[in-house]
Amino acid sequence: MLLGLLPTYLNGAALYRDDDVAVEGLTFSADGQMLGVVTDAGPHLWNLIDGVPLLLPTGHDPDYGGGAVVAHSSDGRWVASGGYDEIRIWRAGDLAPVTAIQMPFGYVYDLAFSPDGQTLASASYRDQYNNVYLWRVADWSFDRVQAAPDAGQPINLSSVSFSPDSQTLATGAGDLNVYLWRTSDGEPVDVIPIESSANDTPIPTFSPNGQTLAVRVGNAIQLWNVSDKKLTATLEGHTALIGDLAFSPDGLTLASIAAFDETRLWQLPDGDALWAVGTPATPNTYGQLPLAFSPDGQTLWAGNASGQILARRTSDGQLLDSWEVGPEPISAIALSPDGQTLVSGGEDSVLRLWQTSDGTLLKFRAALRVGYFSAFAPDLRTVVNGDPGGFSAQSVADGATLATHSPPNEDTSWEVVAFSPDGRFLAVGAVGSGSVRLWQTTDWTATTAIGGHAEGTGSIAFSPDGATLATGSTDYDNGLIVLTRVADNSRLHVLEGHDNSINDMTFSPDGQTLISASYDDTVKMWRVSDGALLATLRNPARRGQGRGRGGRSPVPGPGGGPGGPREYFSCARLLAGTPAGALCWLLSEGCGGGMGVSSGFSPDGTRLAAAQGIGTVPFGVS
Repeated sequence: MLLGLLPTYLNGAALYRDDDVAVEGLTFSADGQMLGVVTDAGPHLWNLIDGVPLLLPTGHDPDYGGGAVVAHSSDGRWVASGGYDEIRIWRAGDLAPVTAIQMPFGYVYDLAFSPDGQTLASASYRDQYNNVYLWRVADWSFDRVQAAPDAGQPINLSSVSFSPDSQTLATGAGDLNVYLWRTSDGEPVDVIPIESSANDTPIPTFSPNGQTLAVRVGNAIQLWNVSDKKLTATLEGHTALIGDLAFSPDGLTLASIAAFDETRLWQLPDGDALWAVGTPATPNTYGQLPLAFSPDGQTLWAGNASGQILARRTSDGQLLDSWEVGPEPISAIALSPDGQTLVSGGEDSVLRLWQTSDGTLLKFRAALRVGYFSAFAPDLRTVVNGDPGGFSAQSVADGATLATHSPPNEDTSWEVVAFSPDGRFLAVGAVGSGSVRLWQTTDWTATTAIGGHAEGTGSIAFSPDGATLATGSTDYDNGLIVLTRVADNSRLHVLEGHDNSINDMTFSPDGQTLISASYDDTVKMWRVSDGALLATLRNPARRGQGRGRGGRSPVPGPGGGPGGPREYFSCARLLAGTPAGALCWLLSEGCGGGMGVSSGFSPDGTRLAAAQGIGTVPFGVS
């Protein structure tokens, strides 16, 4: 995907992404220094001075269970969180964003910092199996991949654990082995074959002195001597699959948790059970629930399936405190080395920073979600997502939900959203309804209902002065555009000429011209004062009828058929232009299937931001 800034002289910066993504909208800041880009992969902010993307201080995508893995560095400086296709690094004291490690490897299953603070290890999914990836903490650059020995077929590595001296990395594998690697060069050290009838990947944890590996497999714990690779004890008692293990700082006890919140403490080295609390679960029940000891070993922290963080006295398991987080299970916690703060991650994908002394929530980072249509507010501080089930507004700073709305009529799909130029109003259109509702953003209350299109509204645009609202129809046979005066809801003009639904519109900076793009593969220019059609732009070499969302397939145009294969474009998504009249026509193949382009003028009208999925092609004017 190319995000290209097109000033009047076409010499703007070029911003690139590695993957094709559908761009839902572009918004310039008032001073023209920043560009907000909303895509189907998430919102992005760009510094237009140097073309550098800014890291948003938000969490992982909740649609993929992101933010469920966290790790705290031993020096107390960093927190790492794992989501889908990325690792985010945060400053431990306040969860300020440091960097995001983009890694198209799929889910992150486990994270661990080496005790010497030099390496971050992640177990991540890629190409249908898991590997371990190592990252240099000094600059968060990629170091190497650690893969299991070639046994004729891929072997999953699903966990990471460093020895206390940082010299050895232990990983549990899908072949029921625990592999030991030398961290300095990645060379294999040894293999521990786990003796278990449970068909479950073993997950190892080093003891504080590095001499013992506690391996959870199924609903049992095996203790192995690292030096001679001998099994010294098997701890049994859990009725369900074990979700986590934690050694006490002195290494004399081992805590385990299973399913809902069944927590046990074991005496080492003999493995005698000291106490058990919580609710036992049925066999084969699994819950990824976390454990962490306080630095003095007196308190055991745990997350449960009911969205609580619990503090227990290690001497007898007595509940000391509990924090109500939310309805979703807590799947990860990481305690700071000084024990004063705790970071939690859960299935709601929100990263939270807690003060352990009294349970005060210090900071949180939630994901910025993206709907079917999304838009930045003019000040780039709010992003709104339109979905078939309604719309939601979130703070860009931390992902906090500012407002949500679900239409009372289940057959109505509120999807299209657009902010007024001053940011005071949000227009929300419905593909399945004829009305467009204006919401006041100061308190997120609904105000004016503007009549739109009986068959639904697929595109909305405010004039630069906010006085006029343009709405585009979703009718596959007749793409009407209606201009309405916002002040009194009076209809100004009905623009007829498109043969298919309207998928994008933009006003010229002076507000005198409206530019519309349709799935009929044409772009039209209209005079706002009287609704007159000024020009129609079409591609004479590739003329085919567009395809609306869920609508018709493209009709081959000239050059198609038996005479020779050619590439068809199913829609023209948006005309881009400048006050000087430089125009380009941006097309994308299969817009209805997810690819798209978008554009927007800078505040002074001298620059145009255009995002495209396929390329820029010639056009003809009729």
